[in-house]
Formats: sequence, C-alpha cells, structure tokens
Amino acid sequence: MMGSPLLTQEFSVNLFRPAALAIALAGALSLGGYAPPAQAASAPAVNIPYESFTLPNGLRVIVHTDHKAPIVAVNVWYHVGSKDEPAGRTGFAHLFEHLMFNGSENAPGEYFTPFTASGATDMNGTTNSDRTNYFENVPTTALDMALWMESDRMGHLLGAIDQKTLDEQRGVVQNEKRQGENQPYGQVWDELGRQLYPAGHPYHHSTIGSMNDLNAASLDDVKTWFRTWYGPNNAVLVLAGDIDLATAREKVAKYFGDIPATPTMAQPQVAVAAHTADSRSTMTDAVPQARIYRAWNVAQYGQPDLDRLDLFARVLAGGKSSRLAKRLMHDSQLVDNVSAMVSSSQLGSNFIITASVKQGGDEARVEAIINEELQRLLRDGPTADELDRARTGVEAAWVRGVERIGGFGGKADVLAECTIYTGNPGCYRDSLATLAAATPESVRATANTWLGAGKGSHTLVVNPGPRVPIAEEPTVTPAPFVVPKPDPRYTTLPSTVDRKAGPPMPTRFPDLIFPNQQHATLSNGTRVILAERHDVPVVQMSYGFRAGQSSDPTGRPGLASFTMGMLDEGAGDLDALAFADRADALGAKLGAGAGLDGSSVYLSALKQNLDASVALFADMLRRPRFDQADIDRVRGQWIAGIRQEQANPSRVAQRVLPELLYGAGHPYAAPRTGTGTEASINAITRADLQRWHDGTLRPEGATIVVVGDTTLAEIMPVLERQFGDWKPAGAAATATAIPQAAALPKPRVFLIDKPGAVQANIFAAELLPPSTDPKSTEYDMANMVIGGDFTARLNMNLREDKHWSYGSGSGAGAALGQRMWTASAPVQIDKTGESVAEMRREITDYANGTRPATDAEVASMKRVMTLTLPGEYETASSVMNTIASNVLYGRPDDYVFRRTAEIQAMTPAAVNAAARSLDPSHMTWLIVGDLKRIEAPVRALNIGEVTVLDADGKPVPPKP
Repeated sequence: MMGSPLLTQEFSVNLFRPAALAIALAGALSLGGYAPPAQAASAPAVNIPYESFTLPNGLRVIVHTDHKAPIVAVNVWYHVGSKDEPAGRTGFAHLFEHLMFNGSENAPGEYFTPFTASGATDMNGTTNSDRTNYFENVPTTALDMALWMESDRMGHLLGAIDQKTLDEQRGVVQNEKRQGENQPYGQVWDELGRQLYPAGHPYHHSTIGSMNDLNAASLDDVKTWFRTWYGPNNAVLVLAGDIDLATAREKVAKYFGDIPATPTMAQPQVAVAAHTADSRSTMTDAVPQARIYRAWNVAQYGQPDLDRLDLFARVLAGGKSSRLAKRLMHDSQLVDNVSAMVSSSQLGSNFIITASVKQGGDEARVEAIINEELQRLLRDGPTADELDRARTGVEAAWVRGVERIGGFGGKADVLAECTIYTGNPGCYRDSLATLAAATPESVRATANTWLGAGKGSHTLVVNPGPRVPIAEEPTVTPAPFVVPKPDPRYTTLPSTVDRKAGPPMPTRFPDLIFPNQQHATLSNGTRVILAERHDVPVVQMSYGFRAGQSSDPTGRPGLASFTMGMLDEGAGDLDALAFADRADALGAKLGAGAGLDGSSVYLSALKQNLDASVALFADMLRRPRFDQADIDRVRGQWIAGIRQEQANPSRVAQRVLPELLYGAGHPYAAPRTGTGTEASINAITRADLQRWHDGTLRPEGATIVVVGDTTLAEIMPVLERQFGDWKPAGAAATATAIPQAAALPKPRVFLIDKPGAVQANIFAAELLPPSTDPKSTEYDMANMVIGGDFTARLNMNLREDKHWSYGSGSGAGAALGQRMWTASAPVQIDKTGESVAEMRREITDYANGTRPATDAEVASMKRVMTLTLPGEYETASSVMNTIASNVLYGRPDDYVFRRTAEIQAMTPAAVNAAARSLDPSHMTWLIVGDLKRIEAPVRALNIGEVTVLDADGKPVPPKP
C-alpha cells in the first residue's frame, strides 16, 4: 500500500470469518512470562440491526442505519473469485477488479475522479478466491453519485474496455504480482496453494494468476468473463450509516433496477481436500532466517467448527502467554515469533501455524516442539481459564471492530460477507453464539476432527538463500468460453436515469464535526483531555510524553523504542506472561511506542472493566519490571526484526535514508523504523532502560487523551486513583535540541543490492520545514499534487500511463524539526532507469514551474483534504490520535477547523511557491534492487555521484 488509500487495490490471499472478527480470530505474534491466569469476563454484546430487500433483477440489498456520522458505507460484493476461473484463465477475476476501476461507458476516465471530488474515504476493491468487492464511504449528500457510479460499472462497462485499457491494467497487475513476490517470503502462499490443493482444485492456483495466462487474456475473453459473472443477481449491495430503508429502496431501484440479470452460475461444490498424510516441501529466499509453515485443510466458511478452531488457535499460539509462545519464545527461545490462525474460505479453510526460527537455530527441534504442544492440546484440550481468555479476546475484538460502518472489517463488510456466503446477513450472530457456547471439550473434539489422527498437514520451510522464482505451471489451452443464457426468472424496472448526463454530483456537503474537548488536570500535573464517544462500550486513552526517538542518547539509537516496547513485558507483581493473561482476561489492549518527537502509552478498555484495566495500565507505565531475562529475550527478537527490515526493500530505505539526509549524529539520523542498530541494541543495559523511563516518562508536562464511552465525572476519579500520587524518581531528562540540517550542495544517488529482485524500489528524498512552520499546510498541498493521492502526477504517470508500477506516491512525516519528504515507486526492474528519469522529470517540472499546479489540480486536492474529514473522524482512535498530535505540536483545540479553512483559502500561487522546496538539485536518490540490473541504467542518467551501500547504509568498496 502506498500513499492514498485509493492506491490499495490489492488482492487478498486469505478470507477471515466474519470480517470484523479477522484480528480476533487470527493468532498473533507471541511475546511474554507465566503466572496464574486472571479470571476472564465476557465482553458486552453488540448487534448490527439490518433490513433487506431484493430488486426484480435479483440484486440483494442490506440496509443498516447508524446516524453517528453524516456518511454512508457503500459495499458491492460480486460472488466471483479466482475459484471460478477455468484452466488457462487464471487471474481473470483480479484483472477484472482492476478493469472496473478504469471508468465506464457513461463515466469514462478514472473511476476515482467523482469520488475524490465528493470526499469519499475508505475506497478500495479486493479480490480473493471466492469473491470480488468494491467499497467506499461517502458523505450522505454524495450517495446518489456513488450509486450512479457503482450501477454504471455494473450495467454499462463493456463499451469502456478496449485493448489499450486491457494492456494498461494487465501491466499494473503484473507489477502487483512482482511487488508481492519481491517481498521476503513473498512466494509462500503460491507454494502452499499448490501443495495443499491438487491440480484442478479451485484453490490450487493463486488469486493473482500466472504471467502466462495474464499475457494470453484477449479482449473478447475478458468481456465474456464480465457478461458471465457481474450482474445484479450475482451481487450483494450493503448500505450502512446515515441512511434508512425507505431512502435505500428508492435510490437503489432508481439506479440499479434497469440492469438486466446475467446467467445464474452454479457455485463449486465444497471441497475441503483434507490430507490423510503429512507432506513437506522447502524453498530458499533472500531472507535472514528460516520460517516454518504448517497447514491443514479444515472446514468451509459458515461451519461452527471454524469458530471452535479459532479458539484452539488462540490457546495454541494466539497470544503472548499461549502454549507455543511459552515453549518456543520463553523457555527454549528457539524462535522470534510464532502464531496460529484460521483462514476461512467458501470451499474449505486452512489452519496454519507459523514460526520464525532464530538465525542459525534448530529447525527440527522447533518442529518437534510444535508437534508436542499440538498433540498435548489435542489430547487434553484447553483449560477453562485458557478458553475464557481466548473467548474474551475474540468478543472484545468484535466490539471494537464494529465501531466502523465501512472499510475493511466494518459493519457493512460483515453484513455483505455473511450474505454472500450463507445467504443470512446476520450469520455473525451464529458465530458469536458458537463462541459463547464453546467448552474445553467441544474445542478439543473439534480440533481432533480436523487436526488429529488421520488428518495430514503440509509443512513448508523457507530457508535463507538465493531467491528462486517458483516456476510457472504448464500453460493450458483454455476451452472456449460458453456463456449461459440470462436467468429468465429476473425482470427489470423501467429506467428513469439519464446516463448521458453523467453522475449526479453533490452540491452541498456535511459540515465537519469534531468532538468537543473537555479539559482537567490530575494532582500529578498531567493534563487530561476528554472527547466523549458513546457509540460502543469502549474507552481509549493515550498517555503522551514529549520525548521520542530523537531523544536517544549518542550511540544508543533504538533505546526509546526498545524501552517503550518493554513496558508490557511485565509490570508490578506480574511477570510478562501473567501481565498478558491479565490483559486478555479483561479484554484490554495495551501498548506503547516511541515516535520521532513523542512517546505514548495506550489503553483500549471495555467500559465494564475500565477500573481494572486502568490499574493494569498504570502498573505498565509506573512500575515496569525490566527483568533481565525478558530484556535478553526481547533483544534477540528485536535484532531479528532489524534483519527482517534489512531484507525488505521499503524498510531498508527507512533505515538508510535518514542519515543520508540529516547527517551522522543528528537526532533524526537514526533508522526511521525506530529499531536502532544491532550494535546499539546489543549494548543496551537494564540501567539504560530505567534511566530513559525515569527521565522521560514523567507526569509533569504530559497529557492523557481519553476518547470513548465515559464522562469527565466518571473518568477523573479513576485516573486520579491510579496516577494522582505519581511522583517520578530522579531528575527529568534534558530536552533534545533539533538542529537545522544543511541543504545538500548537489544531488546524490545511492544503490543497495538485492540479488534476484524482480523489482527496483526507487526513493527520492529531501528535507522540508517542520510541521510547526506557518506554511506547513502549503507544503502538504504541494505534496498532494505530485504524489499524495491516487490521481496525483507520479501515480498517473508510472502506474496508469506507463504501467511500470503497481503504485507510486509521496509524503512527508510530521516532525518538530525538518520533515523528511519522500517520493517512492516499486517498478519492474527492466524499467528502472526510465522510471527514475520520469520521476525526476515530474518533480523537476513541478518544482521549477515548467508545469505548475493547475487551478483544477489544486481544487481537486482541496476537496480530497477537506471533504473527506467527516469520514476520517468516524472512529475514536482517529479522534484520539488527532488530539494527541495537536498537543505535541502545540495546536489549539479547533485546529482541524482552522486547517480546513486554510486549505479552502489556498491559491495555486501559494501551492506552486511551496513546490519550489522540492528542489531536485538537493535531492537524494536511493534505489534498491538487483545491482547487476539497475546500476548501469542509473549511472547512465548522470544525475549525480553514485555510491553503492550495504543494508546498514555503509559504502561498499568498489570491486578491483
């Protein structure tokens, strides 16, 4: 994903059940020590009321009313995915997802344009094995436009697809495929699909398909594919938010009622393809450590067994104190992370255990321990306490997930998914009922049914070594497409829409609403800011401090982040595992992190457990244990994470670019990931952690931002009890001064070698004034024009025009000192030189005024930056983060309104003046790729001196 959310048209490999339970049901990275478990308490019930109707043409419509924000989530799901592709035509469903974003007969051009002009948020499209979906949140006043656009591509698309469009999107998809394969472990899911499912099974091939089949796709083929699958009778439309049933009936009938039904296509039969014997395979990849995947084929979507398997996965390896985490991460310390998850799909699902073996570790021993703990859990089942904590975690995640009406995992997503796969929009209730009724014995029995004796698994081990591309499977000559006749049971309504007039654009928009902020002060001197949100029974808070990564002492980059990461590794009387158990039992989510200039400790608590959760939160902040054994354990995992960053093209750039731009020794010169270096992390002592904690995490000058289901009268006594008497030890740390980094005298180019890479990752970077600069918003607007949106210049050039990249964008992070602006593009490696030249030309022409921002571009980006705001503040976390940012940068409570007014008043002249800061004569270029393929074309551009670096950013001596 890059830049704007509109760039994230990505296929999804796995489908979770239901969507809002995705995070809850998947096993998580396990860290943590052991103590007797806390008693779990059930989370509050949350319901998604809905009404439904069906048009005469077969379109099923689900309506959920939620008036908390003036926005409507529009979700269209088509019941077609890669499972429906015949041999020789793999990748068609995903290719068509892209084609449907390229305009329709009555709205030619970029599909995003009217949505951008109307303030849409959370706009995306995805394809997986079973379905294709499109979704967006729009202001209530833009609902007619959204329904017109969705109906136009459903009923009036084929005339807009020509050979040029097909070739363009085919190129984009092929670069998406390269981008995925270029990531560490990026070929795993293709290999697992081939091994878990036999040839000819609908899940044997990947969603993105083969290069050969994509190349062979003809214009007639893709049009026939559309006529077969993309009709109203094979779709579900969900409208959720500021809408009622009567309005939905009228508008949906108006825009969709005249679209003829397509054939009614039979869905494939359920085919779990459970194995009867274990099997294994291996591959090598350019990765720093071995990773083990063990997978079983299990029950299909909608089966209660999947919910019980989800609970089994959490007990086995789904939490910080899970069984495999204790054995492999705490006791033996053989792995850096371990997880278990259930990935559910229509025809059959997967239960997957993943473990990243410590570098040079004993893979066989890890596999043996995984099997020992699995067999023990299969034999004995979970304890009642383990099951209660797992259930509370799932239910609490559900409560948090349904705060959002749209986007990934929001309420519209849940209703659409249930309708597509079960015909029952409320199927999530069955899932929650199964979770509530689960017992240790029912979970044990279900696990034995699918993972026990006679059920084979496949183990895939990825070892460090050269990346060897998975060979394309033999090309199959596809049979001619035969399209059945349209289903005669369906009829159409008379058309009342003048399609030639184009989409009905809104003429007014909802006012921006930001919660009122209430202020108070604790006895310890900490400010409290509260914004009430009563839509879900959750309270979130962030305790913010005015020091972050830039306060790391000389020679200790990563200390701030490491210290913050250790806060939940045991606190007060609870060691690491007991602390994790207590949090799970409460349904609480706790975390801490260090940003560039500030640090924060975070809590998300169920309201019913608020007092106990805040008490745990206070222990974490005031009384972290910093046990030496935990420091040593986390240190090993941390260093493994640094090595993973060095293997990832985008992450290695975040590590290397800061020092190149700010200069060695500058407070901002450390890796922007915050993880530091191997040498610095190895040198950190317990005394360093305690010193940083005591000197930096202090109540005076700090701020607690609280957002959620509480009032000032309720929350202040709770906070006062836990923090009012906090008196920090020792003296406060000296504030770090952020000096001005000098401008570079000339452009420079740096290369990092990634042998075997199929893409080059290009970065162009330079420094902008701080976020506190009076012209900061003008710099943000200047960035929007060049690379801050899907429709910005860089992406339209490299993706939409040249189709050399899956997406290109730019942006500058916030900072109290100079901000680092970066433009980036992952491109097919044989177009590296040409892509650098195009990026340089676009930036140069913009900065020097050869091609200044136009009135239309500025007007468009103004709409993006302002009309989206009512949707951006839908969730409590987004409100909390905005308030915390305002505190850090010294902004007033009404800053969101002031900034909106500033944007609305901005002129193209002001934007073009700000664009001059993007001066190519001071720019630093970093290109990560296979050196033998990128070096010569980059040197030929003669941009500036070229230096080859290693993954630590150190110059590589030239070969003799």
